[in-house]
Amino acid sequence: MAYQHLTAEEISPSTISSEILRNTKGRKYYYQQAHQLAKERRLKASRQPYKMLPSLMKYIDILIKKMES
Repeated sequence: MAYQHLTAEEISPSTISSEILRNTKGRKYYYQQAHQLAKERRLKASRQPYKMLPSLMKYIDILIKKMES
């Protein structure tokens, strides 16, 4: 999914409020700090990908067979 910049007309007040709440540390909003916080959230979110390990696949197979019987 590609990022698309929003124009001023497309930004709702709730979007601005969410941005300020999510990215404010202390009492003031700084765009540099907001950018850094967003980068940290992105790294944290993608740090541990989910994998279908053989043990998990076996467990799912057992559950499906129980549901079918």
